[in-house]
Amino acid sequence: MLTLGGTMLTAIALTGCATTSAPSRSSTPTVSSTASAEDALEVDTSMSAACGQLSALLTVQENARADKAAGVIGDEAYRAQLDAVQFGVEQIPTIPEPQNSFGNAGAYLSSLGDTAFDPGATEWGELVDRLGAECQASESPVGISRTQGG
Repeated sequence: MLTLGGTMLTAIALTGCATTSAPSRSSTPTVSSTASAEDALEVDTSMSAACGQLSALLTVQENARADKAAGVIGDEAYRAQLDAVQFGVEQIPTIPEPQNSFGNAGAYLSSLGDTAFDPGATEWGELVDRLGAECQASESPVGISRTQGG
């Protein structure tokens, strides 16, 4: 018995069934799936999916630029983030309908070859503006979340 603040408490020990061997399974579960390898490879080629991907990639781009300007990251980290943006944009699937500039953006970045991607390049800026307008027109506006400067 324990006494706590004038109240008497009784400790009760509970014991369970003790076993000396590990429990055994009565049967082996059967796993089945109706999904095929082709299902796993389906890619969302909608404008909303592409615009969402573009939003995420432009967020990385703009935060890399702001972080570099603020001295938060160095040249190597900045270049790595821009390389990730370039790769990501190149991977956005070509959207068949409506007519859009996603294929142009991927082609532009792919054409750079070993030339470093410059997010301040005029041609890139024009493509981003065009993509932003196309995303807005498809009711999937591009949004960028900044970590530096508001």
